[in-house]
Amino acid sequence: MSTPRVTDGVGPAPAVTRRPLLAAGLLAGAGLLDLLGALAATGHDAFMLATRRGVYEIDITGWAWSQAGVSAATVLAALLVLTGRRWAALVGLVAAAVAIAADLVIFPFAPWRAALAIGLNIAAIRLLLAYRRPRSPN
Repeated sequence: MSTPRVTDGVGPAPAVTRRPLLAAGLLAGAGLLDLLGALAATGHDAFMLATRRGVYEIDITGWAWSQAGVSAATVLAALLVLTGRRWAALVGLVAAAVAIAADLVIFPFAPWRAALAIGLNIAAIRLLLAYRRPRSPN
């Protein structure tokens, strides 16, 4: 435990709360991006695949609804991360990892949105890992 520093000679410096605001913002942005994209994909779910043996219609409605559920959970995890608790950072890490897996599944059907969401989630994971790391005793 360290002693508080004196800033102006009058008393101890106020305690600085360290909250992962940027990580929560990135996680919420990725979740909202995925949620809006998944809800839009539930409306037009007809993808065609042309092969040598014929043309196949691929229905991704189920994947889109599961993506929407994962995205909503990611936004809720981002709100938990805003509390600044260390266990909330772990929840955010798990939510971001699950969101990346869901984005990789939907990647062939929405590559730009999935790539952007994966990038935001990776940045949030990096920030959350830095937040969870114990501070140096300086």
